[in-house]
Amino acid sequence: MNLDALKSQVKDFTPELDARGRCEAPEPGIYRMDFPTYKAIEGAVNANAIKQGVPENGTPRHMHADLNHAMEKRDTDALRNGRRLHTLVLEPELAERWVSMPQAPKSTKDGLAKWVDAIEQLVGEHITELHEVVGTPPSAFRDLQGWVSNAYETALRITGSDIVPEEQRAMLDEQAKALRTHELCGRYLAADGLSEVTVIWDKTMKVRDYTTPNGFVEKTLRMKARLDRLVMHAGKVYSIDIKTAANGGLAAFTSAACNNGYDIAAAHYREAVGFITGQHKSEPRLLVCENRNGLYTASVKVFGDRWLDAADARRMQVLRLYASCLHIGKMPGHGWEWATDGTIGRYTAEVMEPPYWMIENLDKNEEQESRDEMEDAA
Repeated sequence: MNLDALKSQVKDFTPELDARGRCEAPEPGIYRMDFPTYKAIEGAVNANAIKQGVPENGTPRHMHADLNHAMEKRDTDALRNGRRLHTLVLEPELAERWVSMPQAPKSTKDGLAKWVDAIEQLVGEHITELHEVVGTPPSAFRDLQGWVSNAYETALRITGSDIVPEEQRAMLDEQAKALRTHELCGRYLAADGLSEVTVIWDKTMKVRDYTTPNGFVEKTLRMKARLDRLVMHAGKVYSIDIKTAANGGLAAFTSAACNNGYDIAAAHYREAVGFITGQHKSEPRLLVCENRNGLYTASVKVFGDRWLDAADARRMQVLRLYASCLHIGKMPGHGWEWATDGTIGRYTAEVMEPPYWMIENLDKNEEQESRDEMEDAA
């Protein structure tokens, strides 16, 4: 499939949200939707939810809670700036609608007043809609702090835009410049492609049925992925993922990729690209912008084939277990031991083994004690 044919298949998705601000996933396909709508889709499995189910990270219970918006997630400055950088680089026309404001702490009355002005400027003609949801700004200081937080989140949903402090905007501009002007990063960004599209697909698997001795059953999961960018060139398909890092060096970023599950996400995106293009061995690329003490440098990182295949194997392990849990209607947490005799399983006490550094210290102490004993005997 060529890029023009792919572009013709992109559909808009603007659902009516329920009272909780959620919606069901659309039918399999490729869609154009804003990030709040993507987040509102309930039940469809994305890369972040899979990370919650990786054994060293979490359990099926954590994964299920993540998928159904039952886990509290705090929106940090780092997460917000990550989304802003994506917008600035991939959808610069949306960044033109941002409202800029000086640094304004919400811990002062003057700072809160600046936030109220910025929020009202952002929503513009939608001010009545904002007040219908969160009310008008209260006069009491503590009440106003809560109002500003709620009104800001509501304003983002209403407008699809943002309020960006001037200092952070300057940093974002430098990061975007570093990515665009880098010879290789710039090539991926300038090439004809699709940006910020959502892929929905179904995945049918044969999974364990723990209610039947050595039983199996087919289960279908609805999947979703939001691709930063998709580029086709010379018969190859590239999925582009933009990342920021405090250290973009190969060793440091490799460690960060392990810790943050970037490999799981890359394997997930590769499957999404395979669904819409028919090419199941697309080539993920990470465009990394390092911010080290105000110096912004860009680089391109690629997962080795062995690593990506191993990540996909771990991802499939999580998906099969989660599908089994959906089938039997049980989402166990830490310490659950599965059984294949039809009894499903039970919770057990988890045995903690000493970490490697502690074992090394114990070995060294034992060697020293042995030497001391030999010296005393002599």
